[in-house]
Amino acid sequence: MIQKPPKNLNAFTLFELIVVLSIISAMVAVILPFAARSKEGLKIIEQSHDIEQTIRYAIALTQDQHRPVKFVINIKNKSYHLEQADENGYFKLIESFLVAVRYIDNKIHIHDADGFRQEAEELSLILDPARPWPKAQFSISTRDMTKTIKINTRNVEIEETSI
Repeated sequence: MIQKPPKNLNAFTLFELIVVLSIISAMVAVILPFAARSKEGLKIIEQSHDIEQTIRYAIALTQDQHRPVKFVINIKNKSYHLEQADENGYFKLIESFLVAVRYIDNKIHIHDADGFRQEAEELSLILDPARPWPKAQFSISTRDMTKTIKINTRNVEIEETSI
């Protein structure tokens, strides 16, 4: 006589497995767009803090060496760098700074610059110890977040706005 193998009562049925997988896939479909947005949000936070530290470095360098420093943003290729005036007053790229030229992520847009000198595709702000300190601001944004970087005399602030 052939015996039937005992039923394993601890196993899932095919139907239960399909239901669980469909619930998981529905949850992933709902969460995925939020995960992509949070990644963009992290990029803009990182970039705004890098820019803030660069401006703070420029302020400290101006005060320590008593020579003008220029903060330059290239709008076309989304980069920024610092230049310092030499003895003759000509500005040259500061290469001793961690990375001479820094790039802004392609998904981040630069806009609403106020207080900067605009020449062609560059925005520049000169920090000169012999002149009154400038007040300026500009914004960087992704599709759902904007960070405004405000330079007020010797202070730098970041203001966040969610869209």
